[in-house]
Amino acid sequence: HSWSTAIAIDDSRRLTEVVRSAQPPRVRPQIPLRPWLDPPAPKITGQVWNASNIQWVGNSFHFPQHDHSFQLYTPHQIQKAFRKHSILLQGDSTVRRLYGSFHSILSHDVWTGSTSIDFPKGFPSQVPHPPFGIPASYFARRGLDSQAPGFSPATLLSLLIHSPAPIDPRLLEHRTIVDVNKDFYTEPCDRQFPRSYIMRTPSGIQTSDNIDGLGENDSHINTATTFKSSQFEYKVCRLLPTGGWLPPTSIPKGTPNLQRQQLNPTRSPLLYDYINTNCLGHIHDFVTHELSYQQSITRQYSLYVVGPGVWETVKQSACHHPLFETLQSSHGQKNHLVWPDTVYQLLQEALEKLSMLAEQSPELLIVWRTSGYYDGDTESHVIKEMNIQALQFIRDWNSKHRRRGNGSRGNFLCMDFGAAVERISHGRKRLRGDMQAHYGLEVRILQVQMLTNLLYEHGYVS
Repeated sequence: HSWSTAIAIDDSRRLTEVVRSAQPPRVRPQIPLRPWLDPPAPKITGQVWNASNIQWVGNSFHFPQHDHSFQLYTPHQIQKAFRKHSILLQGDSTVRRLYGSFHSILSHDVWTGSTSIDFPKGFPSQVPHPPFGIPASYFARRGLDSQAPGFSPATLLSLLIHSPAPIDPRLLEHRTIVDVNKDFYTEPCDRQFPRSYIMRTPSGIQTSDNIDGLGENDSHINTATTFKSSQFEYKVCRLLPTGGWLPPTSIPKGTPNLQRQQLNPTRSPLLYDYINTNCLGHIHDFVTHELSYQQSITRQYSLYVVGPGVWETVKQSACHHPLFETLQSSHGQKNHLVWPDTVYQLLQEALEKLSMLAEQSPELLIVWRTSGYYDGDTESHVIKEMNIQALQFIRDWNSKHRRRGNGSRGNFLCMDFGAAVERISHGRKRLRGDMQAHYGLEVRILQVQMLTNLLYEHGYVS
């Protein structure tokens, strides 16, 4: 009889089918168990994904076969990449939605299929808490069950153990996950900004507290250019979820409490926060304050993901910045700058300030996320040009960083999200979310994969 095993738990929807073969796999008893408990390391190619090569078939993304740098990361590999980082995400509502889905992936226990998420009010009651299950044989279904030369039973078992359990899509996509604290606070945050952090908002325009992305009918834009002050704030703040990273490293007796927490991922004090800034000028002002006030916010983190969105083109008046008047007047009547050149100049200044922050904070990894596109935006070429300029600026900065003898691992990187989604951003090809500024779940999963790729390929995973 052929050997096969199938295991299920409590009438679960999740089922693991172990490899079918004429004989059970031979596992030598002397092989230590510890290697099986660690997720298989991804292949390090030495090069980050070229986002322009990403292709889409329906809702699925892939790379051409000749691009050997491409590989998908399992949830366990993703959790390993981020398990020692305090993470700050900053941007518009598309970043908030990424924050929610990313949190669910980091919270997922790949060993049991359960999640550490405290389900918010309004989450579907039919989703079990926790949704029990066990890992599905993800790798075995892709041909890795064959006994190829050099493919040891220990490696096979490790792959099977760390195959991702299916995550209920509602844990990644439901409005209570991706729209947390959108219209009103359902999850209070006890972390606050110093009073010195002020962003300037056009009067007559709703502040970032009350307005989300961009809806179907946004033609009624107030063109007022006077400003009022409002404070930056944390929109969502949490502790970094530990997910399925088990078991924790053994801790020697007598270890101080803080160090004990850092060594034990089940008692992690690391942060996972989101700050809402809709405009490039807000990012510029935030980083300016960080440089002036000894990194009073960013020094709490080791990973800072930031980038502008589509407001720069579709809500220009809401993103008007005082620097624009300075740029227009300082160049004289004949050579004065007008939009979009004022935006490009503001982008350069924001990137220069971020590069200064990177140099002042060598322990902080800064990742600039280029912007996606608004479906139907007639000025989308401006967003594309901003993305190109940002990518080139960061490439040049890293080249100078290496030439100065600072090593090959820079701490100011670019995740070229805009290039990855440009082909699915307009018209019938748009992989659309709940409104014209948003994308579907697959695009958020792609961003998590891209960010994970950056950390592995640049040596930020230990």
